[in-house]
Amino acid sequence: MLEAISDGDLRTIVSKVVEKAKAGDLVAAKLIFDRVAPAPKSRTVGIDLQAIDKWDGNEAVLSGHRAIVEAVADGDISPAEALELVAVVEAQRAVVERLRPAAMNREPTPVERKKRDKLAAEAWERCRLKF
Repeated sequence: MLEAISDGDLRTIVSKVVEKAKAGDLVAAKLIFDRVAPAPKSRTVGIDLQAIDKWDGNEAVLSGHRAIVEAVADGDISPAEALELVAVVEAQRAVVERLRPAAMNREPTPVERKKRDKLAAEAWERCRLKF
């Protein structure tokens, strides 16, 4: 289709779209911005996840999920971004489970369990208050 339009016609069309955008035509403005500055497909998000080589038991998985839920509860990331991060944590879990199965079977200590439960309850409460 583009091959059928001459350079002169293309310049005329672009000039007309720019002119309309300057005159307040929002459709023309959107057309320009969508081409010049498209919306990013994803963004970098800062979540503190434990390095995969430091994983020791399911606590690392729970810690990662907890950090993600807290980020959603705090409004730092969207639920859609959270799903992408959960996929990363789960992929890491699968790798560790396959390469170092013993690392995923350690039971948390009573202190770790208490800390985990407290943090999970706090994160849940923040989520409940947002919705």
